[in-house]
Amino acid sequence: MRRAPRVRSDAREALDTAVFVLRRMGVALRRSPGLLALSLVLGFALWIAVTDIQNPTRVDVFPAAIQVEAVNVDPTLAVANTMETIQITVSATEDRWQQLTSENFRAFVDLNGLSEREQLVPVEVDVQRIGGVRITAISPANVLVNLEPLVTKNVPVNPRLIGGVPLGFEVQSTEPDDTVASVAGPASLVALVQEVAAEVTVTGLTVSLAETARLVPRGDNGVEIRGVRVEPPSTRVRVAVVQSSLTRQLPLHATFTGQPAAGYRVSNITVDPAAVTIDGPIDVLQSIDAIDLPAIDVAGATATVTRTLEVELPAGATAPVSISATVTIEIEVIEGTAQFAVPVTVTGLPAGTAADLDSAAVVVQIAGPIPTLNLVTAESILVTLDASGIDGTASRTVQVQVPPGVRLLTVQPESVSVTIGPAPQ
Repeated sequence: MRRAPRVRSDAREALDTAVFVLRRMGVALRRSPGLLALSLVLGFALWIAVTDIQNPTRVDVFPAAIQVEAVNVDPTLAVANTMETIQITVSATEDRWQQLTSENFRAFVDLNGLSEREQLVPVEVDVQRIGGVRITAISPANVLVNLEPLVTKNVPVNPRLIGGVPLGFEVQSTEPDDTVASVAGPASLVALVQEVAAEVTVTGLTVSLAETARLVPRGDNGVEIRGVRVEPPSTRVRVAVVQSSLTRQLPLHATFTGQPAAGYRVSNITVDPAAVTIDGPIDVLQSIDAIDLPAIDVAGATATVTRTLEVELPAGATAPVSISATVTIEIEVIEGTAQFAVPVTVTGLPAGTAADLDSAAVVVQIAGPIPTLNLVTAESILVTLDASGIDGTASRTVQVQVPPGVRLLTVQPESVSVTIGPAPQ
């Protein structure tokens, strides 16, 4: 933190000194022209010193490794090993260092005239697109190069799918434009190549497509073989995708057999859950609208029937877990009506009197559950007329009492005329 200001101070002092010296030299030259040559030498040396203070030369290891390439390889040979990377030491002024990238260096081994064998070859480095930069050291200075005969062979092109199509879809076919590719390279590496894979990504794919795929040389177990060249480097692959299965939500349909007891009926059927989600082949799921549950027997039932049933899926269909459903069959009693001719009973007669009715009986209509109505008789219904306080003839409303479980609908007539007179002797 304290060094930079010091450098600037040294530079300023050097400049001030240079200006002072030049002025003194100017005076001296006017007095002694023979000092001109000496003045020029001293001025040039002073310029170099000032420049080095302001932009010093830096010698350091370049921070990135440089890949070595092979050049001038005999057309009948090929490099069988992976070329190493090297580290270089660079000398350049500070401002040049700030501009350097890996693109400014080209490391290579010249294989001109070298024959088939494994050998150490010196590395050369060229500086490109920048001046004032020197290479002072290369590590390692020599790299191993294994030269083998260059061979070529034809191998099949096999499509290779990367990823997977969504659930319910499947890849029906893959068809490359090229079925054979040529592989060239060192004999030992070419011998390892069994096929070239045309790699196509199908992740999320739901429609057919044609895509240009890179051809990758592969050996046993699908291992990629590097260091060989494939021709053509890519091919077009047609991938046919079809929908193989379907996911549908289908309602559950409940049925029953038999009939409830006489006077009862099925009023409602509910299923819980009302529908289920299943997967299955398209042709299967598209042909059905509901899933039928096993029928429930309600013969003779007089109350609600509840059953839990296993859902039987259509052939080929699947569900994440086994599914059961609770079926509730509501049984209700049937309502009906009945009517009876019921005699009128007179109450409240004074002693020694008798009643004469213009209608000895009334028609009583009742309603209620049929099983209960079937138990009702005319004798179980009581119709009364209160004659209290009548002297002569009067019309009174009759009172009707029906058995429990039924209700009164109508009485015809509602009022009956009664005449009170002496009781017969």
